[in-house]
Amino acid sequence: SLFDPNKNYYFTVEKKATALTKNGKKYLNLTLSDGNKSIKAKCWRELDIEENEIYYSRFSKDTYGFTLKPEHLYKV
Repeated sequence: SLFDPNKNYYFTVEKKATALTKNGKKYLNLTLSDGNKSIKAKCWRELDIEENEIYYSRFSKDTYGFTLKPEHLYKV
């Protein structure tokens, strides 16, 4: 499952939506699945990431939830 910040995970993008911070900065709201569980995650960079595609990446977790680490993102 998608919980260890020191590991990379395979996942599919179930939903992707662009959102804005209070200061007007764009970010992505994502729903990701590892095949067993789905999580909601943010990505603070706009990425060319597509729904129903398989990716490999790392996540961080804080009090606000999960964040996708774009510097570790690879399309499978």
